[in-house]
Amino acid sequence: EILASGQLPFKARIQQLLRTMMGQDEAIRLSTLLVLDAQEKLPVAPLREQWISGFKHDMANGKIRKDVDLDALLALVTALSYGYVVFRQSMSDEFDIPAADLDFRVDAILGEMLARFEQPEAPGGEQE
Repeated sequence: EILASGQLPFKARIQQLLRTMMGQDEAIRLSTLLVLDAQEKLPVAPLREQWISGFKHDMANGKIRKDVDLDALLALVTALSYGYVVFRQSMSDEFDIPAADLDFRVDAILGEMLARFEQPEAPGGEQE
């Protein structure tokens, strides 16, 4: 699912990453525990090259700003995704919000955050 999302626009691709990871919550929790235990050297961004390539494509096509640090962007997206998946149910319980509702709200906020990385449109509808 993650690789298939490569054809999606920038924001949708990252939002799909989070949705896909939520569907793999047990694997995410296990890999997080192994990384925290430092017993295993597991890649936390195994598709790094594909993601960076996609970001470069977005940048070349004027979809994201040219000043965006792509490694830092991927690190942030990865950390946010892992963190949300690991703490999702606990936050849902603590905030007294059904998990599905919280997912919807988090997805909306993530979309707003990601919009900050997009290339603004120039007057007349063209991207700068």
